[in-house]
Amino acid sequence: MRLLLPLLTAACAFAADPITDETLRFRVLSAIFPDMEIGQVQRRIDSTLRLGAGPSLLFPDALALAPAYRVTGPPQDERERCAAANLVKRTASGERELRFMVFPWPGASRGELLAVLQYRFVDAEPAAACPTLAGSGRWPTAFLWRAAATITSRVCSSCA
Repeated sequence: MRLLLPLLTAACAFAADPITDETLRFRVLSAIFPDMEIGQVQRRIDSTLRLGAGPSLLFPDALALAPAYRVTGPPQDERERCAAANLVKRTASGERELRFMVFPWPGASRGELLAVLQYRFVDAEPAAACPTLAGSGRWPTAFLWRAAATITSRVCSSCA
């Protein structure tokens, strides 16, 4: 969460408004998570954090208004395998809850895209050794994904 707000602030400062075209958003998710089942969840997730009693500190959730998605498929790499593990049940999750925003890549002229994602594995209880993606069952920190030229052409041939 600490990383998400500066990332979104930087994306907004250099790019246009977020892309809201659901067809394009699904294509971006399909490029990031190839050969996985993707569906929209009919609820919003708000992880706004309040600290302290009385006059508290408020850390608004930058993705609170973003639609939520479910992405089903095996972990793609070692970081994801670590984050998907349930150490208590000795199982691994293949189901992600995900929120994201897509922006035109700052300064790009060929329709490159910037995706800011935040996701967690459902029913995961990962080891504390993988906190950057795992986030102890809460929403993990976000990461940036830049559509490379070959991926961009698969996602959007006429983005400008």
